[in-house]
Amino acid sequence: MRTYLSIFATILFANNAVAEVQRLESCLAFSDDKVRLRCYDKVANFKVAEETKDEDKPSTPVANTETSKWVFIENSDDFTDKDTSFVILDPKGYIPDDAPKSLVVRCDGRKGYEIYVIANGYIGARNGRVPVRYRFGDEEPISERWSESTDGTAAFLPKSYNDFKKRLASGEDFIFEITDFRGNRAKSEFDNNTDEKLSFVMNGCR
Repeated sequence: MRTYLSIFATILFANNAVAEVQRLESCLAFSDDKVRLRCYDKVANFKVAEETKDEDKPSTPVANTETSKWVFIENSDDFTDKDTSFVILDPKGYIPDDAPKSLVVRCDGRKGYEIYVIANGYIGARNGRVPVRYRFGDEEPISERWSESTDGTAAFLPKSYNDFKKRLASGEDFIFEITDFRGNRAKSEFDNNTDEKLSFVMNGCR
């Protein structure tokens, strides 16, 4: 009996190890070093410990105590020096398999920007379109089909779709759902808020 349990445990460990390697390899699809590193950190559940120095603490109370969840990363194209900075918003709580794990808004270096959602796994899509659904606040949910990334792990907002852009800029919290190639749906909740860095990127980093 113990032999069978040992064999089962070995197989389970091996399968988990293979899955972990596959998730790490999916990060190689990102050409941007900083996005790729953040992808690795996400897979490994790595968090950098932050130390707050006394001189960095505010000396007077701040009226608005809300802290932005958006993370800004400054970046530029190595060949053109065009601004390709971006902001990342992670969902709150547990992230199921294939559910959205990061929302990225990035300057495209052409005075515009692009929005895409990175999934916690492989999405896949038929005809290169990923079925998504989102809902901001108490508004009615909206269903759309976004463009699939080349590696099948992210969905890009088509440039002609404006509803998501407008509502994202409003600062409302939202729910985002992705349907994968098997028809399985997975969703994540995002704590959104108005942020000057988000506005900076959505203005094309100009």
